[in-house]
Amino acid sequence: MSTLALKVDVDTHRGMRDGVPRLADILAARRIPATFFISMGPDNSGRAVLRFFTRRGFLKKMFRSNAVGMYGIRTALSGTILPSRQIARPFPRHFRRLLNAGHEVGIHGHDHVRWHDRIPRMGMEETRAEFEAARAVFREIVGREPESSAAPGWACSPRQLEVQDSTGMRYHSDSRGAGPFFPVMDGYRAAHLQVPTTLPTLDELMGSGACRGAEELERFYLERIAAEGTHVLTVHAEAEGMGWAGWFDGLLSGLALRRVRFLRLCDVAAEALATPGAAPRCLLEMSEIPGRAGSVACRGPAA
Repeated sequence: MSTLALKVDVDTHRGMRDGVPRLADILAARRIPATFFISMGPDNSGRAVLRFFTRRGFLKKMFRSNAVGMYGIRTALSGTILPSRQIARPFPRHFRRLLNAGHEVGIHGHDHVRWHDRIPRMGMEETRAEFEAARAVFREIVGREPESSAAPGWACSPRQLEVQDSTGMRYHSDSRGAGPFFPVMDGYRAAHLQVPTTLPTLDELMGSGACRGAEELERFYLERIAAEGTHVLTVHAEAEGMGWAGWFDGLLSGLALRRVRFLRLCDVAAEALATPGAAPRCLLEMSEIPGRAGSVACRGPAA
């Protein structure tokens, strides 16, 4: 049987305000559970413009995926010409709706852009402060500790893994790769499970030119996800929850016709932890993947 876990990343104020409710409606209509990872702090998306100068291929990807059209001009200038807006705090009702519907909700960093661009260079105290800031906002809104996290931009460091291990959280989804594993990064052997994203994202397929339109995207995902096994797909509130919402609803319809089983990431983690040998210990390495500018954390060979 084919199984799909939906990982929804919420990177911006607009994505939280508009994209999350739309995705909640789509999922509710089909009774599909998902895991939402929400950035807890300020929306400084405008500062990502610096990647034009620091990440090879960033500008090309932005044009191919129509990033400005997807995110909107207000978001594209947030934290620069226009003031940043908080992502999580203005929308406690969205948290309540997701949790009451049975979705999993975790943290997606505090300042998404800061984490994405700086985490590999942050020292231990700076890393801890960034991670704890996200946990504090989650506690403020939800009233309990978060049990899972996902690194913005799949950007990781061994110091991050060490900080995560000190929290007692259940698992993390910071990486890309073939399935759940316990990571080793630069000699640090992490105690917590990684549940990686296994499929390319919509913006990666568009940005790399692998798919050139909605029909090609749908065909790609239907073929890949219908194959036997457990797949993890990352979608974004700013894309599949907004301009691509109709397309995403159609994709879910096609998957339902193929009798795909839907799970949350916490369910995938529980199944892996309950099955001896299902989660090997592997290297976690920063590597480049098609359609994404810069490096991301990827599951490597057995450690």
